[in-house]
Amino acid sequence: MARSHARKRRPSGPASREEDLIARAEAAMAQLSTHFAGWMKDECRRLDRICRHAEADRSDAGAFNELIRAAHDIKGEAATFGFPTVERIAASLHRLASLAPDRAQIPFDLVRRHVSAAHEAARLHREDEALAAELERASAAVLEKAGVTLYPEVKAPPLAPGA
Repeated sequence: MARSHARKRRPSGPASREEDLIARAEAAMAQLSTHFAGWMKDECRRLDRICRHAEADRSDAGAFNELIRAAHDIKGEAATFGFPTVERIAASLHRLASLAPDRAQIPFDLVRRHVSAAHEAARLHREDEALAAELERASAAVLEKAGVTLYPEVKAPPLAPGA
């Protein structure tokens, strides 16, 4: 025998307030997505300006810190805006700039390559896994040479007490 609640028709719209909120948020994101490319290009132009300033005066710690913040901002926004390659490039730049124990050890041409690649990937709105991987490898090599371990060895806990 069928239960009485199984025979009730459910409304054709969203079943809950949460679903309604999700649907409205998705609609708002879809409407905003037309602006994402412009915002990402603006962020990359900002990164480029900061990079030129930091390159012109390499002793300016404030400019270099601003470069790190700009890379961090792009790293956090790019994937959300639909630019996963830009996110990888910015993450690589952020790692390189923030983890190097001595800024003087960072080849600025590598910083410039990151900035140019992020700008181009955003401008063309295309994915380039090979370029992102190449920049990640180059950054890791510089950091490794400086003695920075990106992926430290994790020691497993003992399997049994006293082992």
